[in-house]
This record gives sequence, C-alpha cells and structure tokens, in this order.
Amino acid sequence: MRTEMGEPTDGQWEVPDPKYRLTLWKETSRQQWESKTILVHDAVNVDEVLSYARADSWATRFELHAIVDRLGLIRLYGDDPVSGTRLSFNVRPAEE
Repeated sequence: MRTEMGEPTDGQWEVPDPKYRLTLWKETSRQQWESKTILVHDAVNVDEVLSYARADSWATRFELHAIVDRLGLIRLYGDDPVSGTRLSFNVRPAEE
C-alpha cells in the first residue's frame, strides 16, 4: 500500500445519501454457500451498515458495496466467498 497527500476538493462528484448492497453469506456445507442480498437506503453512514451486518445472526461472512447510479458497484468491505479469492472477512467464526 502507498499513500500520498490529497486535496479535500479533488473529487468531481459526491453522493450525499448513498445506497448500499449488502450480501450476507452463510456456509451451508464445506465450500457451499447460501446468500441473502439486502439493499440499504437512508443509512446514517457506512458504519451503521457494517454494524447491521456484524449483528446479523444468520451470516458468517458478508460483503458490502456502495451503489453508484449508472456506473456500478464499489466494494467497500469483504468479498464473494464463491469467487475463489481469499480476501473475505469473517463476521464470526464459522460453526464446525
């Protein structure tokens, strides 16, 4: 990772009330996953959405995207466990 100083006015646009796509994942058997996708509106901030995801008793993993109208999704947290990548964050240890 590298960092550099930025300007507070260097953005071309900003979304004042972003929408989020939260996908909750639960491992049903070894390497088999079930998911639930939730669209989130009117969240106070991204921390509220992350707290909601972490408090969910069903999911063992999750991924969170910001929805950018007409452009697509921006991944903010986690990943899709069926994609084969190993970047996911566990909400809590999976039950054995």
